[in-house]
Amino acid sequence: MARMIGTAALWLMALAAPAQAQSAPRWIPEAGTHSYRYESITHIPNAPGQSFRLDYDLISDGKGGLVAVIKAAGHRDRDAGEWSDPEIDDACRTALHAQGSELARVTLSPIAPDVAQSLGSAFMPDCAPPDIFFPITDVLNVALIQVAPQFQIAQLAKPGDSRRFPGYKTNIDRPDTVVGLESTGGTISFASLVPGRASIDWASDPLKISLIHRRAYNGADVTLTGTEMFVFRLEIDPRTGVLLSAATVSDQLDMTMSLPGGYSQPLPITREVSIKPLP
Repeated sequence: MARMIGTAALWLMALAAPAQAQSAPRWIPEAGTHSYRYESITHIPNAPGQSFRLDYDLISDGKGGLVAVIKAAGHRDRDAGEWSDPEIDDACRTALHAQGSELARVTLSPIAPDVAQSLGSAFMPDCAPPDIFFPITDVLNVALIQVAPQFQIAQLAKPGDSRRFPGYKTNIDRPDTVVGLESTGGTISFASLVPGRASIDWASDPLKISLIHRRAYNGADVTLTGTEMFVFRLEIDPRTGVLLSAATVSDQLDMTMSLPGGYSQPLPITREVSIKPLP
């Protein structure tokens, strides 16, 4: 009887005690290494489109420093079964800071503002094939959402919180492609929280895009101009800050393609991007 009374007293004390405050989520990944697979599919009307794949380790120092170690990469036409590996010679691997069998090592954070605005050779040498460069720009965006102060994720404490982030601009000049991107900003939102998983939505304002594919049409340039609307959802472990997954909720481009001779036509494009832990 005395033991039963003692147990009841403990329950009463627990009920009477104030609820313990929930700790704030951790958004910056704790120190460690985690392996991911990036995949993207681009859908273009009356064209096969293209898929990209990138396997990489994300190394975090626990204080906002992030390095992507690229282990494998490839691309394929949407309907094809075989993946094509990029060709990277030894000199380029050295320029890309690869070690052993790696393809490249890329610093994602910290990244200087002038480097982020150009994503030129200071970010990744020109010898890097498109199979690596363009996927890593999506990986960079996801990484910066978690660690870059301008994106305001540190201000999100509970589901329903949202913040505006300022405008951004990037100009990319690669050997075969020139890209100009500009947005007035966007919104980051704490979408939901369940045990072990916080959902963050990152939505850009309409993004103005100009894109030139050098020598893509019988040796002449092909130009695309228009706007892009996209939303990324990040799933983060709120205890450790480790990225659990990321994916586009939507990604739509309203473009116009211009060819030599004054020909032009509307070109609506959609993209699907995902980042998941490697099995």
